[in-house]
Amino acid sequence: MKKPTIGIGDRFGQVDGYGRLVSWSVEQVIDHHGILHACIASVNDPSRRKTVALSVLLRDGSYMRQEALH
Repeated sequence: MKKPTIGIGDRFGQVDGYGRLVSWSVEQVIDHHGILHACIASVNDPSRRKTVALSVLLRDGSYMRQEALH
């Protein structure tokens, strides 16, 4: 089975505490001590940035690929 991949520009949605959808765009993929992470920025407010493990983006259920939302 092929592993899912994440690339620059991929978008993920996350529902915040107020029930609003926040869209995040992948800006960079990095290796941090052997664990792959994505540096993501809010599409609506690029000053909001965070780093998230790829396993969290792909499997924990709090983030959804944007294509799946349409």
